[in-house]
Amino acid sequence: MLAALKVLITIALLGLLCSAAMHVAVLFGASPPSEFARTLQLGLILIFLPVAIITWKIRYTDGDWLQWEWTAVYRGSPWWLNGLCILLIVYIFFSTSSLQPLRYASALLMSLYCMGLSVFVSAYRQHWLLMGLRCPNGHCVSHVNRFCPECGACLPKSPAGA
Repeated sequence: MLAALKVLITIALLGLLCSAAMHVAVLFGASPPSEFARTLQLGLILIFLPVAIITWKIRYTDGDWLQWEWTAVYRGSPWWLNGLCILLIVYIFFSTSSLQPLRYASALLMSLYCMGLSVFVSAYRQHWLLMGLRCPNGHCVSHVNRFCPECGACLPKSPAGA
C-alpha cells in the first residue's frame, strides 16, 4: 500500500509541476501543444480515482453518511501543502474573469493536482486510517471515535493519538 502511495504522490507531483509550467507558458502568451494539455487532463483520472477510494476508506468506515469531517482526510498533509491548495482554489476565481480559457483550465489543473497530492501525502503519513477500525465486539467505528457508538466499548488508541 505504501509503495502504491509513493507512485501516486510522484504522479500527482509531476502533474502539478507540468500544469504549473503550462500555466506559466500561458501567462507569457505561448500556447502549449494540445497533446500536452490532453495528457494532463487524462492524468487527473489516474489521480482522482484513487483519491475517491482513499477518501471513501477514511471517511466512511462507520457508515454514517450525514457526518462530514474532512479534517480526517487532510490531517496528515503538511500545512504549507494545504495552504497551497487553498491559494490555488482562490486563484481559480481570479483567473475566471480573464478572457483566456486556457489560463483558467491550467489554473484548475494545478489546483486539482495539488488537492490530489495533499490527499496522497496525508494517506501516506497516516496509513493506519486506510485500515478498517472495529471495536472489541466487532462493530465498525470511525477513526474519530474513542468509544463504540453501538456498545460503548473503549477503542484502542490510534498510532498518532495523543
